[in-house]
Amino acid sequence: MDLVPAVLDDFVKRHVKKKNRESTQKNTIAFIDKEIRPVWKSRDIKTITKRDVVDLLDKIADRGAPESAARVRAILSKFFNWCVDRDIVGASPVPKGSTARQGASRERVLTDEEIRQLWLACEKVGWPFGPLVKLLILTAQRRNEVAHAERKEFVLAGNDQQWTIPEERTKNGKEHVVPLSALVLQIIQALPKVGKQFLLSTTGETPVSGFSRAKKIVDAEMLALVKNEAAERGLDPDKVMLEPWTFHDLRRTAASGMARLGFPVHVVEAVINHKSGTIKGVAAIYNRYEYLEEKRQALTAWADLVEQIVGEKTSSLPMA
Repeated sequence: MDLVPAVLDDFVKRHVKKKNRESTQKNTIAFIDKEIRPVWKSRDIKTITKRDVVDLLDKIADRGAPESAARVRAILSKFFNWCVDRDIVGASPVPKGSTARQGASRERVLTDEEIRQLWLACEKVGWPFGPLVKLLILTAQRRNEVAHAERKEFVLAGNDQQWTIPEERTKNGKEHVVPLSALVLQIIQALPKVGKQFLLSTTGETPVSGFSRAKKIVDAEMLALVKNEAAERGLDPDKVMLEPWTFHDLRRTAASGMARLGFPVHVVEAVINHKSGTIKGVAAIYNRYEYLEEKRQALTAWADLVEQIVGEKTSSLPMA
């Protein structure tokens, strides 16, 4: 009998740790330990069926975490293909396509009204998750890149304030420079200093964590705000609902916002440190300061727009 946990251990040892950079290793192991290992801890790997995989992914998506479900599916696909190659199982039980629910949020962009509601909810939530979400909105960087940011990565003095994410912490393994808008600087300067290493930390020893809990807290405040505003307008607050969103949607929302402001695709891609092939040839071979001024203009304009949005109160509320 090959129990799933034992095979996972071997997979981590022989594949994950040998084929991936350190940040990807940690991310993959974290998902395995949280989402896969506890569910199938007593199962023989040969008994895992497609239905078992679909049920696991659906439960993760039903928690309001479709991006996590997609990540777990990708890990399971690699895991079972590795098992097939080693003749541990005859075929992979992972479905070739993700469910509609898991893929539903991939194009999700928050509306201006949702940005306003979320921002005000963050102010109610306060430290540490309120500032974290605000920084996700304004910088357009990935959740862990923001949550694990170290103070030494920031230049906050002078006229060239910026945040340099080292290559070991970026998804594409390339150092990334993020110009800081005045609004981001204001948020950073107001943060309590807990420990010397991390920008966002409640212990002083480790970066902020507990993202599922953070999402629930922010959602609760956001919904309370929406219900109160509905009641003020004479609507039935019990019929008001929130459209599901994820932290990754904030990155997409920021990118969409900068495009909406007229910034070209290659500048937006430079801001989010994403290379899709839009820039080719000699233009792709720049140093780490590629499009620095253009990125600064885009992020500053986006921050200005967010401030305008937060100061406005629109009339449309989603109703059940």
